[in-house]
Amino acid sequence: MRKNTTNGGSGVLDIKPASARILVVDADAGTASTLGAVLRHDGWSVQIASSGEEALKALAEGQYDLLLADLDDNDSHGQEALAQAQRALPAITIVVMTSYATLESALRVLRRGVYDYLTKPISFEQLQGAVGRVMQQRNASVQPEKARQLEIIGSSATLLRTLERARHAARTSADVLIEAESGTGKEVLARYIHETSERSDKPFIAVN
Repeated sequence: MRKNTTNGGSGVLDIKPASARILVVDADAGTASTLGAVLRHDGWSVQIASSGEEALKALAEGQYDLLLADLDDNDSHGQEALAQAQRALPAITIVVMTSYATLESALRVLRRGVYDYLTKPISFEQLQGAVGRVMQQRNASVQPEKARQLEIIGSSATLLRTLERARHAARTSADVLIEAESGTGKEVLARYIHETSERSDKPFIAVN
């Protein structure tokens, strides 16, 4: 996992955490431990499972808001576990991680009702952004105004100008090129443009 830092005061985008339960499923113990540590540091309650079988057991025993699962096209057991989780808990939000991403596999997974699709190696920024978007959407059904206000944190003049330009771009159908140093929130800004546009109900696919 690549580490990127964010700081709203300096004009970099940030996602504010909230209380929620996340189940992380990854057969790689090192990756699962790192994901769990990052999410716990951000304030989330996290449970780790190393297989689809462990994940289904955890889901049967407790309530979770988000399932963050490693899944590849040739992983038939993982695919079946994902399908079982969706049938058993239709309200849970699912984000898939994969090391073998293609546009076709991303579209196939998204058509199955998965909320987001992340390509490994996943940066801290990508992970935090994905979780923040999930929780924002879940909170929006109860507190829409509050959820929107919590989406991006920062008060610097540079950030406010950037967000104003982003909102202006979102109202058009023009292509947008975002240039900045690594770790400053380019993907978060791209998603912000997407989510404030008329295309917000369509999938957003990040391709590294």
